[in-house]
Amino acid sequence: LASLPGVNAFGDRALLGLLKSFAGINRAKSVKLWERDYRVGGGVGAFSVGMSFGMHAGWAVEGAVGSSYKIDATYLSPTVNMAS
Repeated sequence: LASLPGVNAFGDRALLGLLKSFAGINRAKSVKLWERDYRVGGGVGAFSVGMSFGMHAGWAVEGAVGSSYKIDATYLSPTVNMAS
């Protein structure tokens, strides 16, 4: 994979985007307010905001999965499953 042109730069940009996303969420005052909100945590402080990322190289199918109450964007493929 490393022999493909542009792969190293692509990986560097993906890592930089991940770090910027984490920093933005941890700095956001509105997110911190939600974490401290009594109503969201059910009075026990059980609510927290979190993210996870996985990087893969290969094919994937993107789509929406869920119900009428909750919909998640997801990617399906063997390489995505191994990355997670």
